[in-house]
Amino acid sequence: MKDFNIRTNTMNIVGEKLEHWALNCSDICKTDLFGRSAFNRFYYDVYLMTRTMLFDLKEDWGIKARSHRVVPGLLKERVKNEFENRSRSIRVLDSSELHNLKDSHRTSIKALADLLTVAYDLRVTADYDPNVPICQDNDVISLKSYKLSNARQWNGKVSLYCGSIRSAWRNAGLI
Repeated sequence: MKDFNIRTNTMNIVGEKLEHWALNCSDICKTDLFGRSAFNRFYYDVYLMTRTMLFDLKEDWGIKARSHRVVPGLLKERVKNEFENRSRSIRVLDSSELHNLKDSHRTSIKALADLLTVAYDLRVTADYDPNVPICQDNDVISLKSYKLSNARQWNGKVSLYCGSIRSAWRNAGLI
């Protein structure tokens, strides 16, 4: 999975460069193109981070995640449920530690799935719906009223969510 980690870092760097070009472009058509492409790269950055995590947890999930649309449901259903079911038999942790671990896992799964749902919707709009314009107001670029600067922050959030999910699986002895 090293290849995915290299690509995700590259995706974020490319997204930042595209955002910079979009903000500093005097041609509204080029601003639109660079802005759309930046949303796209920021999405792929977090998608690949999530897919890498899914491969780490269970190879079959990483393979299923090739279909971008299924990832939020895969997280909320299969990953969450398997953790809940398998962690019932854990005897290494006391009940309060296990409760806290499950709570942290649920919270991270929901936050990650919700973020990916929004990110996927914006990526699809950026790629396939040119009638929805990129807007620029001073140093703020947005698509469907979602700021590109917020999309740039997806990387940090997804890194935390994936780290929390991996940690829960590791602490439960499941990976």
